[in-house]
Amino acid sequence: MQFILGAQDAEMQKIENILRASGHVVRHAIRHGRRVPSKFAYEAQRPSGAVKWESQIVWVECAIPGKRKSHHVSVDHHRHGDFGYGKGPEEFYEASSIGQVCNLIGYEPTEDILYTAAADHCLGAAYAGLCPNIDPERMRDWRANTHAAVRQLTVEQFHQGLDNTIESLKKCSMLNIGGHEFIDAMDTQHEWVSDASAILGRSVMYAYFDRRVRRNKVGVLNGSPEALAAWMEWAKTRPYLEDIYGDPVRGFAGGYLVG
Repeated sequence: MQFILGAQDAEMQKIENILRASGHVVRHAIRHGRRVPSKFAYEAQRPSGAVKWESQIVWVECAIPGKRKSHHVSVDHHRHGDFGYGKGPEEFYEASSIGQVCNLIGYEPTEDILYTAAADHCLGAAYAGLCPNIDPERMRDWRANTHAAVRQLTVEQFHQGLDNTIESLKKCSMLNIGGHEFIDAMDTQHEWVSDASAILGRSVMYAYFDRRVRRNKVGVLNGSPEALAAWMEWAKTRPYLEDIYGDPVRGFAGGYLVG
């Protein structure tokens, strides 16, 4: 099998490491001479190296328009129709992209792979103890160790920063959208907002500049599927928002500011 991988993130890097260690051919999806960012992962222009299109190709969270054949395999959980889309925490491993890849090649998951899958597929549910065999306290420690290694922090700095963000979010005002409450973090910057809102078990609405695509983005994380679905319907009616996306069951949604 040959694998074409989409945008780089922590989960994708581990997928690549597993594939290379298992002897599989790995290519990256390329757009304008560079690896695709997540926003344009399904609008890639070419793979990073030679590919035999008639062979067994596995697309991992990406696409090159016009290149996918009927015998190719798609590994994804971001969009309607993806194998992992809309699957709840009880199926987090099978639904996650790293889980799909491991099952496809017969790779036995380690604890690190399981926690990677839970964090990427449904972090809020993992912190709520809804993912089988995932301990919420262990998840926080795992996230601390992972971020410390990647961002050149100490574990203590991660925990302190996360605690500060939790306390900051508690002081934010609330928004009511579609009958659901959201923490309003639109005018403040919180480095660990994903983990903090997941630990609080509350939906948070925030904004930031996405450097990968150079656009201002509004996002919502965590909370109930009903709340995120209501936010997506609301967002579609806002003239200043476009390209609305999300998976309420997984706990995320968002859109981009127009202009």
